[in-house]
Amino acid sequence: MNKLFFLCLCLLYTAGLEAQNTRVALPNPDEAMALKKDISYLSSDELKGRQMGSAGEQMASTYIQNAFKKDKLLVSVQTVEFVKLRMATAQCKMAVNILGLDSIAKTFTLFSEYYPLSQSSNKDSITANWVDCGFGIVDKKTGKDDFGGQSIAGKIAVIRTGYFAMDEFPDSLWDEASSLSAKILSATQRGAVGILFIRGSNKIAAPSGSLNRTEKTQNIPVFFYNSTGLFPRAPLTLVSNIRVFKGEGQTVIGYRNNHKKKTILVCANHDHIGTNEFENSASIGSQEIHNGANNNASGVASLLTLAHSLKGKRYKKNNYLFVSFSGEEMGALGSAYFMQYPPQQLKTNTNPLGKVNYALHLQALGRLDPISRLLSLSGQGSSPAFPRAIELIQTDTHQLRIAPNSAQENNMDSKTNPFLWESFAGLNIPCLSMSSGSTEDNCRPSDDEEKINYLGLLASIDCAKQVVAALNKKGKLPRGKLLTPQTSKQTQTPTRTH
Repeated sequence: MNKLFFLCLCLLYTAGLEAQNTRVALPNPDEAMALKKDISYLSSDELKGRQMGSAGEQMASTYIQNAFKKDKLLVSVQTVEFVKLRMATAQCKMAVNILGLDSIAKTFTLFSEYYPLSQSSNKDSITANWVDCGFGIVDKKTGKDDFGGQSIAGKIAVIRTGYFAMDEFPDSLWDEASSLSAKILSATQRGAVGILFIRGSNKIAAPSGSLNRTEKTQNIPVFFYNSTGLFPRAPLTLVSNIRVFKGEGQTVIGYRNNHKKKTILVCANHDHIGTNEFENSASIGSQEIHNGANNNASGVASLLTLAHSLKGKRYKKNNYLFVSFSGEEMGALGSAYFMQYPPQQLKTNTNPLGKVNYALHLQALGRLDPISRLLSLSGQGSSPAFPRAIELIQTDTHQLRIAPNSAQENNMDSKTNPFLWESFAGLNIPCLSMSSGSTEDNCRPSDDEEKINYLGLLASIDCAKQVVAALNKKGKLPRGKLLTPQTSKQTQTPTRTH
């Protein structure tokens, strides 16, 4: 099978060369077969889409560890914890103490009359007087402040959803100020110890009672009461008791110690979408296996190839840390955790990442378009050394071309490349990301191994080798000017496990 695959690869390659009347070496048979083997396994149905925390991801992690050990790297694993599910328990409580703090309370029924919202603290309770805060609109442009001059510090803020006359004026200037998050922020800034939303109108849809597992929670109860009415002027009791179910992913690290002062990070991610358990597929509602051959089994296979190849005189001026992250599809959790808790090999006395020279990120390299043949290299502006090294790349244009650099591609911000920004640029670490580009199969069940362009993948890996070789003797790379991010969205904050 492998021999037949390599023979076909060579025939395709030489046909292209004859058309261009070009003479170059044939693809390395060992690399070609290894790539085929790695991608075929990582994107097989056996691994069921490598969802973070699943048995399939564990199998991928073990496979990568064994490959690193075979190449005599020092192997370690980082366990990355994440939230799988949040669920309100029967210990949640909402009650009104009609005759005062010590009275017998009227208790409401969970889910039918009230429920906690995603922003609510997982565990907190409060009994306090409440304050009617109207619609809770605060808008500096129009000067509107529904909180007025009343003090809500130490009290529960009762706030209506929507805004006044929302049914008649659906396109109000207060749309942004009427969001739950804006109202929660205004109430907490004023010292509210609990927030209870009520209906602003029966025509306004109630906020979802489904608890978002990645929501940034407050440290107070935040509830919704399914009514437009208020209570007697008596203390309210709110008890939030939300059970949090957690899972664990595994980031795999392989270290090659060349006894140098600086270390190059070479990274990819091995997790994918599984069977769409967390509804992050581009195919809405799909429960098929998302094998993720291009995204990102191709990146991991490239990582393993480079782990095997980046050694010897041509590459010896740096140490190498090869990292296969978990949790990228869940919001770059593995890379965020890695940067927060970097391994000892990267630390100096003054900086936990002080030994990092630069990072090379490998993402979706397996679908080089056979017509455009463009390989994208993002983040060139993170170091002036990158464009110079890229100019030295030698490749056959019938097979691969480097995508033209633009002002956006030359820099990094949270919008154009959130992975690069959140993982590297935010810490001022030069990072070059290589990709053959997105396809219509990205994050869909149709991203399968038979669609991989192995000739393009081999050429892309060769470009990575040439960049590393060109930078081998440059010492510590200078930092470039990075764009200031306008937004930086984090779906979950990584937590350390012991």
